[in-house]
Amino acid sequence: MKIITSIICMLFVTTLFTSCSSKDYPTETALNVDFSKYKTYAFLPTDDTFYTKLVNKDTLEHTLARIAIQELTKKGYTMDKEKPDCYFKYRLVLNRTYDVSQQQEMVYEPGVYTPAFDNQARIYYFSSDNRPEVYAGKMDIKNMREGTLVIDMIDSKTKEEIWRSTHSSKREEANLPTLQMVADIIVPKMLQKLPKK
Repeated sequence: MKIITSIICMLFVTTLFTSCSSKDYPTETALNVDFSKYKTYAFLPTDDTFYTKLVNKDTLEHTLARIAIQELTKKGYTMDKEKPDCYFKYRLVLNRTYDVSQQQEMVYEPGVYTPAFDNQARIYYFSSDNRPEVYAGKMDIKNMREGTLVIDMIDSKTKEEIWRSTHSSKREEANLPTLQMVADIIVPKMLQKLPKK
């Protein structure tokens, strides 16, 4: 699972806050696990703090926990901080990048004037100020934020990861939704395939 985590963290792909198809929320389940024996849970704090350069850790954890509790309760799990059957732990990797684009545009269209009579010369005309026919266009640079959220379910006795859900996406920094909106959409979809107790 550590190798998988490294791969997920290195592959910042796709779209964090918009798309909602099931392929955008892949899950992995350990083989031969009887999920009916997991009735209680607790949260483990993340050991990753790199994302705190972009997001407030306390606000994020409070938001994630509140929504996760609602979703886990719907699936029949009960919180037990003393002797839980399993733990849930998250990892968040955020990165700020740039999208650069440049679209060509036609500045003018070179043409030819064809006279009405054959004995008159054709007139070829081009740009009057010697501009190129095609202009490369203005360069557009956007600040982007891309990230991956991973939620793991860990057996409290064996300490092995038995279930995992991930989501990766990319959004323009100027149009980022609030953390609350993101969590309200993403966390329920990530926990949707978690087996019921």
